[in-house]
Amino acid sequence: MTPAQKAAARRERTPEEIAAREQALAEREAAARARNVDTPYERRTRQILTVVQVILVAYPLVGMALSSLSGTTIQAQLESDPTFVVTYLSIFVQPLVAWLLRFVYRHYAEGDGGYAAGNIVCLLVAELMMANILGIAGIVVILWRTFGRIQGEVGEWLRRRRVGGVLFDLSGSIVVLALALLVAFASWRLGMA
Repeated sequence: MTPAQKAAARRERTPEEIAAREQALAEREAAARARNVDTPYERRTRQILTVVQVILVAYPLVGMALSSLSGTTIQAQLESDPTFVVTYLSIFVQPLVAWLLRFVYRHYAEGDGGYAAGNIVCLLVAELMMANILGIAGIVVILWRTFGRIQGEVGEWLRRRRVGGVLFDLSGSIVVLALALLVAFASWRLGMA
């Protein structure tokens, strides 16, 4: 058996697995049709999400511009002030949060509300650890706009995906959470919080 044939054999599923997968896909498609992202409420949610993403992506640029106004170079500030390093690490995590919010909305629009809720809550915890007021406010507004529409889908997502699947779905947010823990512990150690 060639390596390609072995890989193809591993990808083959039993009829029960195929049927379960097709049923789950049909349920997600039905939920997406039921969500109808063309309503005024959903269009406003999308606009709010876009504004939050733009703010989070622009955050490092504004931070660099403000730090360069002090008269010293960024490299000199990084070498002399450890609190500046922690603040910069927190600032540069924000574009990653914005990028993950893009995936969150995509899953939300497809009807996978559990994925969206789990990642939004995980990102909110990370923003709280980094004490980023703009990120906290933006993610709270996104959670407020989406939670009423997805609250029944979280339990189904947990049952369908189980522990391994949930951890896989939350993997990007877990990375942000790990970086937020680093920022939080460094700021606590430096007495910033």
